[in-house]
Amino acid sequence: MEKEQKNKGNKFHLFKWHLHNQDNDIKFRGPLSYRHLRIIAWVFMMFMAMSVVFSSFVRFRHAGEAIQTTADIFSTIGSLALPTFLIANFGLILRNHKEAKKTLVTHGLIALGMMALAYLFVFRYVFTVLSRYNGEVFEVSQELVTLVLNWNPSKFVYLNIFIDLFLCSLSFFLLTYEPKKFFTGKKIILFRLLVILPIAYEVACVYVKLHTLTTPEFNIPWYVFPLLTTKPPLLLLSFFILTIIFAIRKHLYLKQGHTEDEFDAYLKTNANSLQFSITTCVVLLFAIALDIVVLTICSNSLADKMIITVEEASDEVLKSGIGKCLPVVFIFPLIILFSYSKTHKDTLVDKVIPVAGIILCVYSVVESLVQLYATIN
Repeated sequence: MEKEQKNKGNKFHLFKWHLHNQDNDIKFRGPLSYRHLRIIAWVFMMFMAMSVVFSSFVRFRHAGEAIQTTADIFSTIGSLALPTFLIANFGLILRNHKEAKKTLVTHGLIALGMMALAYLFVFRYVFTVLSRYNGEVFEVSQELVTLVLNWNPSKFVYLNIFIDLFLCSLSFFLLTYEPKKFFTGKKIILFRLLVILPIAYEVACVYVKLHTLTTPEFNIPWYVFPLLTTKPPLLLLSFFILTIIFAIRKHLYLKQGHTEDEFDAYLKTNANSLQFSITTCVVLLFAIALDIVVLTICSNSLADKMIITVEEASDEVLKSGIGKCLPVVFIFPLIILFSYSKTHKDTLVDKVIPVAGIILCVYSVVESLVQLYATIN
């Protein structure tokens, strides 16, 4: 009888998740860890960086269809960087709440670094190339860059993907963290409401990009692009839903009579790690389906308003980020094989990965600029 109960307890119950702990944990543990996902995400990030450079030269008369095709392929691959980063960091924070503050600081600093690179190097270099190529003064080059950037605004904000990572991490932190000094007691409601700030920032970025579609004479200034976020709007919604789901699960777990320490121990189980992967795939699948519906509605509406074909309207809507969730299905196998319960003792590698990733991205941008500069001279 005891053996039967033990075997029953070891089974993975999707709805009876609160029954699991480290003593009766399931044996399944995905082979991929947060470290593997971060490495893969940085590779995706490299493609994203190259896509930005290739795209900026598409309108030049020396740029053929090969550059356009390459830019589109790199852009699709690069779009997988953000969800891969988010999933890795989501799982890491779930396992260890102490990582939340560290994650916020890390993403914030990298975001500032990316912005500095964009302002001091990328745009300045593009201005220089355009000035030399067209024989125009610097001010005219700024106008040309603004036109090129607004031609497809969704591609040129990828350099600061860490704004998205920072805002998503901040949202998760505000909805799940228990303040120790300030915002205690009933004041915690005010703390939770602060999540409106990162959401408002994301919504504002979406509005700015959509405004370029509905208002042809409106152009985003070149210096605003590094401040814009990268993710498709429905991808933001999916990770916000995930955050709410896990916040509710914590509340339900504590209502079962468990303590905070028991909940932290439960978060480290393989059972919860597997459910995290399954839940993430389900929510992302919902976001992808909704994204396709929204793309269809927006395309038909824009086609009627501008008197163009639905296909042309669809291409325009895609520039805002709407309809670009579909490539996320390619990382579903990675999500299912991911386990945040898999840890690594050598933390030095975790510090080296972002440094190596940034160097790799900077090199890809420099190399691409050199090659493209050679093609127009």
